[in-house]
Amino acid sequence: MKKILVIGNFTRDVNILDSGRRSSIGGPPYYIHKALKHHPDLKLIIVSSIGKDFPSESINDICKDNVECILKQYNTPTISFVNDYRNVVRKQSVKGGGYKITAEQISSVGKVDFSIVSPVLNEVDKSLLEGIKSRSRVAVDPQGFLRVLDNGMVRLVSSDLSYYQGVDILKPSVEEFRVLTRDLKDIYTILNLVRGYIIVSNGDQGAYLLMDRSTYYIPAYKVRGVDVTGAGDMFLGSLIYSLVKGTSILDSCIYSNAVVSILLEQDVLSSDLLNYRMDFIKKRLKIFKLEELKNILLL
Repeated sequence: MKKILVIGNFTRDVNILDSGRRSSIGGPPYYIHKALKHHPDLKLIIVSSIGKDFPSESINDICKDNVECILKQYNTPTISFVNDYRNVVRKQSVKGGGYKITAEQISSVGKVDFSIVSPVLNEVDKSLLEGIKSRSRVAVDPQGFLRVLDNGMVRLVSSDLSYYQGVDILKPSVEEFRVLTRDLKDIYTILNLVRGYIIVSNGDQGAYLLMDRSTYYIPAYKVRGVDVTGAGDMFLGSLIYSLVKGTSILDSCIYSNAVVSILLEQDVLSSDLLNYRMDFIKKRLKIFKLEELKNILLL
């Protein structure tokens, strides 16, 4: 049985849409669990910190079957992201939180095949990340290393690039990648630091796989009228599952885009539908030179 370790905080989120407000449990561990709970050949280990108001029924619903949770509860409110989607650019504010994930929480975790480090707001220190990198292959979503609060509102600032030295997978969004590389001025620096691959996600447009100084564009299979919150987390979880099963990085990206399109519509995977959508995506792959990608991302 393969084992994947996920490190990052659960959240309590509020999404404000034109149609109204919706509250939900969120955070990378939640959405990665949604993507991977379907696989009985996998053990998912989640290490997270939560606040005093995190609902116990959600813990019971998530932490069962093939999902083990190592949680530390703090006597403060759970971190809550308020996402306002009523404009073209999402506005994001934060309440609660302020607690860390500690090395003690992962001390009991044995050997794993891959670790996913996906903080939401600075809950993972660099020393903890270094310790995780020393014990298994590591995928990092840098969002929580880049976020800072400005009067309660979230903005992105570039973090120390040495955080990402030796990681196997780095998965920023386009916006995060531009911030991380100072509008792509440091793109070659980050390429040389990352041991494996950089995958830049671009929402419902798909993703870019940076590999051997070339870039593969892997289009999304677009679905309409669904809530896409957590799609990037589900993509990363599905990608790592595919990699630990021995699939190539390119085919894993294709698989992950197809999986996410299905899970956004329904709670179960259909093998026939999965194969159809993987074939659809594969036929629409494109290859760019890195300089071409820079022009695309700076538009």
